Amino acid sequence: MDFLQRILGILSSEDVAPALFASSISVLFLILSYQVLYPPSKYSAFPTINGTRWLALSNRRILAEFVTDAQGLMRNGLEKYDIFRIISSIGPMTILHPKYTDEIHNDRQLNFMAVLAKEMFPNYPGFDLFREGTDGSTVLQDAVKFGSSRCLGKSTQLLSDETSTLLQKLWGDEPEWHEVTAKSSVHDIIAHLSALLFYGPELCSHKEWLEVTDEYASVGFLAARQLRLWPPILRPIAQWFLPACRRLRYLASRTRGLIEPVIAARQKEKAICYSHGRQPPVYDDAIEWTERAAKGRPYDAAMSPLLFSINALHTTTDLLTQVILDLSTQPDLIVALRQEILSVKPQQNGWKNASLNQLLLMDSAIKESQRLKPTESILMRRYAMDDLTLADGNKIPKGTVLGIPIFGMRDPKIYVDPDMYDGYRFQKMRDKPGFENKCQLVSTSPWHLGFGHGIHACPGRFLAAVQVKIILCYIVAKYDFKLAGGAPPKVQSVGIELISDTEARLAVRRRQEMVIGLE
Repeated sequence: MDFLQRILGILSSEDVAPALFASSISVLFLILSYQVLYPPSKYSAFPTINGTRWLALSNRRILAEFVTDAQGLMRNGLEKYDIFRIISSIGPMTILHPKYTDEIHNDRQLNFMAVLAKEMFPNYPGFDLFREGTDGSTVLQDAVKFGSSRCLGKSTQLLSDETSTLLQKLWGDEPEWHEVTAKSSVHDIIAHLSALLFYGPELCSHKEWLEVTDEYASVGFLAARQLRLWPPILRPIAQWFLPACRRLRYLASRTRGLIEPVIAARQKEKAICYSHGRQPPVYDDAIEWTERAAKGRPYDAAMSPLLFSINALHTTTDLLTQVILDLSTQPDLIVALRQEILSVKPQQNGWKNASLNQLLLMDSAIKESQRLKPTESILMRRYAMDDLTLADGNKIPKGTVLGIPIFGMRDPKIYVDPDMYDGYRFQKMRDKPGFENKCQLVSTSPWHLGFGHGIHACPGRFLAAVQVKIILCYIVAKYDFKLAGGAPPKVQSVGIELISDTEARLAVRRRQEMVIGLE
């Protein structure tokens, strides 16, 4: 049974502890009270395309439709309206036509972390990982910006050295064709490189730490998906009984048990050094970056550093997997990419950011994969902290969750043959006046929201771009690869999530040509 079927099973089964069902029945009357106390009148200006607020609390059919066909619902809505409401797994959401992107992208009345709080349940036990920043603190954002700049200065050669070894282990040196699972192998590479970049010497090679934190991230996203399928009023009860939530609580405790002694030992070491008039050692990892970014502000010292690797693992793995799957059907493009890699002369210059910046075709191919398959179908999700009036007079009430659908990334006014993959697309678009700098992988724009846009654009995108390019250089230069047969890869759409194929297999073989500088 695949992932989507498992999710749908939750909607139609009572495969949870009997106590959950009994408790749920006992509070159903609260739904009636909820409707009376909190009528939806302030939202009535915008039509709801898939039901009513009442049904959102009591009918799983609506959630099942959203989980399986969110894009179809939004496409139908945009055919009729510029602004409409949709009942989603986090409640009512207001969808804005992509034409509003520029108008809202820098509006400070619109908050992203408040949406994350609705999606990831940070105040429930076990969901500690997703708590930092949802209370209005900017410690995490400041730490990510500081840490990313630190990583960019040291990461290129470090990642290059490790990637070669990892690929040899995971893809082998055999000159004969053999099969690998694309996503799991990419996941293992990203997990190892992220640990190397973000965790200090105590943890980057700690087997249990790597296993526990990897599972913690996976189970955390799964538990949140499952909880979002329950009516909001029942979630505080459901979270105590759902197996994924129970497992998450254990993993949160185990994670703290592994990292807190490391933090305590560092604090003790600092105290001893200061007491003897010495400067303590400076660690260059996420624990240290977060402490420095906090500047005395309160934060969760155990959980905050994990978000560096968790975000990298989740989004970068998905992006690189999709790029590889797209390239596996483009043999001529792979040849052109090999020629481009050789043209930057890594054997003479080494792998530096300047070398990666010269890979214009690779940059374009990655951005094209992200255009056609971003990680989510509703981007720029925001929570209105105050009433907002748009330029055309439409009013967005305080408390509204809103978002922009991805359809602008296939706008035929911007893109020729928008539904077709063209790895050269953004390289060619750089030649158009006004597009020179807007077509880089790390650039954001109203017509490419892969990394978001505006003040809440992904702050880690620069480091993600470096990781993806270095790994892709080694794969393209050192291996032949193609789809292994069977059904073509499929993107799984689960609510707003767009997940690259987790089961797709590649046929790979080590190339006989040796690329100097990549050994």
